[in-house]
Amino acid sequence: MAQRVSLAQLGGFITQNMDRIKAVRQEAEELQVGFNSKYVEFKARHDATLASLVNRIADEPEIAGPELGRKIADRIGEERSTLEARRRKLREELVPETQKEVDGLLAAAQAEVEQYRRVNPQFDQSEEGVKTRRAELQQQLKELNQQVQKLGRGLGFLTSFGKISRLDRERQRIIGQLQWAEQELKEIREKWEAKRKEFTDRQETAKARWQEASIQLAKIQGELELLDDDTARERLALQRAARHVVDNLKEHLACPDADFQRELDEMVKLNINTDNYHEGLGKAAGLIALLSAVVEGLSSLQNSVGALVREQRMHSAYLPKLKVEIPHEATRFHQQWDSLQAMVLDEKTICEHPMDFVKAMEPVMEKQLGNPAINRMFESLGEALTQAAQSQWK
Repeated sequence: MAQRVSLAQLGGFITQNMDRIKAVRQEAEELQVGFNSKYVEFKARHDATLASLVNRIADEPEIAGPELGRKIADRIGEERSTLEARRRKLREELVPETQKEVDGLLAAAQAEVEQYRRVNPQFDQSEEGVKTRRAELQQQLKELNQQVQKLGRGLGFLTSFGKISRLDRERQRIIGQLQWAEQELKEIREKWEAKRKEFTDRQETAKARWQEASIQLAKIQGELELLDDDTARERLALQRAARHVVDNLKEHLACPDADFQRELDEMVKLNINTDNYHEGLGKAAGLIALLSAVVEGLSSLQNSVGALVREQRMHSAYLPKLKVEIPHEATRFHQQWDSLQAMVLDEKTICEHPMDFVKAMEPVMEKQLGNPAINRMFESLGEALTQAAQSQWK
């Protein structure tokens, strides 16, 4: 029989399960950190061992032995074709295009410098013109001050009042022109400073782009020089073939050299372990994503329940308190959290055996946490809410 609860109890049911899911998610996140730590550790050893084996094979191909040698020989033709295609692309496309870009950036920067040099004298000429006019106005003001001072001596301010007034009006006009000249000079200098800063900023940007393009050009020119060398290109093809084969090796192959054999066997283990931890990381990330999606969906559902509670309170005089039946589908779905948490709780053991975790999680994520199961749970709860409101709030 389905459980019949109030809206408040339904909200509690949702909150309780959100908390349980978050607890599982936290354990999964800690597990993800453990997997990542192990993966980084194995990947570092993997890459170092791989580089060592590849270099030894390139220096002494026969050290690989017949079985590994055949696998590398089967691959080397494809690597030769890849390198030849790369050489052709470098020569015909990448180097010419990058050289053109470098030349274009340099030409644009030089043109900018020339434009700056042309503008500079114009600003200088404008500034000097204003400064000359200012000096002339200052001299005129000085002379007017002297005349006013001379006329104002003794009782001259009474006998020469009209003349002094005219001179004073002229003084005020000159002072106004001087103020305007100072403002004009200030604006010219501010405009020139803005132009200078704009030019400097563009030059810095252009320089950075040119340097970046030049570095890229040097890099691909060096790569082309390497690929144009037949001996170097053949060695590179051998290295690439050896890298591909050894990096994907998952089984023991007999080799004539004991030291090389031990390193190759270690490589096989590292390949397997690195892949296992990579799969474990992926599975942990997938579990976390599914749990987060369920929490987000429940949060939205909780908001809907909250809206119904508020409406019920606002209209309590004529709206009865809703009773909602929690569907069996929802109850069964939310019964899995304790067992799922137990599956991810022992981080140390799981991190030592990542594939056990991967295999254990596959049916859970496909069935119990698969999209059909999640959708059925949400649809059943949504339908229960709708039916309760429609039947009880008529």
